[in-house]
Amino acid sequence: MYENPEASLTPEEFIPRLETKEFGRAYHYLPEVTSTNALARSMADKGGTAGTLVVAETQTGGRGRLGRNWVSPPGGIWLSLVLRPPLAPSRAPLQTLLAAVALREALLKGAGLACSLKWPNDVLCGRKKVAGILTEMKSAGENLEYLVAGVGVNANFPGNLLPKPLREKAGTLLDLLGRPVDRPGLLADFLEIWEGYYTRALQRGYDQVLEAWRQGSGTLGKKIRIHTTRGPVTGRALDIHAEGGLIVETGPGILETFLAGEVTILEK
Repeated sequence: MYENPEASLTPEEFIPRLETKEFGRAYHYLPEVTSTNALARSMADKGGTAGTLVVAETQTGGRGRLGRNWVSPPGGIWLSLVLRPPLAPSRAPLQTLLAAVALREALLKGAGLACSLKWPNDVLCGRKKVAGILTEMKSAGENLEYLVAGVGVNANFPGNLLPKPLREKAGTLLDLLGRPVDRPGLLADFLEIWEGYYTRALQRGYDQVLEAWRQGSGTLGKKIRIHTTRGPVTGRALDIHAEGGLIVETGPGILETFLAGEVTILEK
């Protein structure tokens, strides 16, 4: 458990906690920003190095998947990390799974929360979403120039600050724990675990990431509805594909792999 729930994410509070080699070493902290992803992409376009980290206390135009707004009040952890992996653009979804696995481990280590992973990019504690990941990339043909992984964690603010339509499905660490977490400690742990998975994946492949995702999954084995470009599809989520897609049994003996889509879990 962390010891200083009142600590801020300023460089003075955060950098002494950081034990990574690359992730977060180029650290950009802002009290307010439109979108950490947008700023990180701008930095990457201008040559920002891998591991460049943008953190803001609040976002006025935070974004989730499918162009949705991401509510980002003070007290959360709103960040974007620039990565330049030697990876084909088609395999970029693996980086989303990797970040989710690392965040799940950090929440267990630092907050004692046994969270689960919902494909493709959500972290749930109980049945409440506490974090999400938005991965964006720039590529030219089969060359991935860079990838920006945006992560939002609903940390030290009450759930009543979330819009009413979200409160049934989304929660905050503060409400779940009944106390605030030490945000710089949690962020430092997350980056260290994230960097470890990332380094091993580049050296040895993504098998460890996929296995960790399977072990932490709250999606596999469940009856789901996946909303796709061709409409909703119902089936049972069976496994994760080597490229990061979700393998679903959509009928007796019929297996389909989905690379994108919005998942609704239909059973507890």
